[in-house]
Amino acid sequence: MAIPPPSPLRRNSSPEVRTASGPGLTRDLGPGSYADTTSSDYFDYPNKNGDIKIEANVEYRFKVFWKMEGAIFLDAGNIWALKEEESRPGAEFKWNRFYREIAVGTGLGVRFDFSFFCCESIWRETARSCIA
Repeated sequence: MAIPPPSPLRRNSSPEVRTASGPGLTRDLGPGSYADTTSSDYFDYPNKNGDIKIEANVEYRFKVFWKMEGAIFLDAGNIWALKEEESRPGAEFKWNRFYREIAVGTGLGVRFDFSFFCCESIWRETARSCIA
């Protein structure tokens, strides 16, 4: 007897967790305008997930010499919860403010591409924080 795969519409299937990602977004992302002031953990995973995710990335890569490549990038985005949460004020998605809560990060990178593995180092800076 075969067991059918879980339907994406069923509530009891494994949830898809939307998290902050990308070299320019991880540090300053909400969700929304929420800022956890009680945690000392740099990467506080439970407070960096949500139901809605908007993310954009523009990257320009160029050959420097031999196996070395350079990159310039710009990341933008945030995550939000669908419903208001008492434990995370400002985390819910609101049409009248979501565009003000989009974080922007930019940076430079250098990469050594040896075709069977890559070694990369990036420098990133927050251009616009979504945390008020």
